[in-house]
Parts: sequence; C-alpha cells; structure tokens
Amino acid sequence: MKCGAPEFFTHGAKLVGVEGEHGKLVPAELETALSHLTKGFVHNVSRRCCPLTTIDELGTIYTPAEVAALAAVAHDQWQ
Repeated sequence: MKCGAPEFFTHGAKLVGVEGEHGKLVPAELETALSHLTKGFVHNVSRRCCPLTTIDELGTIYTPAEVAALAAVAHDQWQ
C-alpha cells in the first residue's frame, strides 16, 4: 500500500501493522498495539476492527482457540 491509499479510498481508515508468528496475529502483540491508543483521544486512530483471514498470506490457519483469544483481547480493548 503506497502513499496512503487505504486512507484515501476509505475516507480515513488507518492500517496499523502488528507483528505475529508465521504471518498470524498473536494476542500479546495485538494487546500491545491496541494499548497505545487512548479511547476518545481525538489524535489517535479509532479502533474499529481486527480483520482475520481464514488462511493467511503464508498459508497458515487460525485455530478456533486462536480466534477466541484474539477476540477476547479485542473485546477487552474496545470496551
């Protein structure tokens, strides 16, 4: 993604990269990334979604337990 294309084509959506293992998100890294954003602070990115793919770009697959762990972190952070 070059030159702010996601922001341009979505009227402001911001992508935030998160490290992970084998191309997958891990709960600890997601929690770290989200914890830096203060809810309601006008100069921060609004936290809205955490997209997952069924099979990620490296061919690895999330287990139901991994999805549940990521969802728990996201729900805790967005409350």
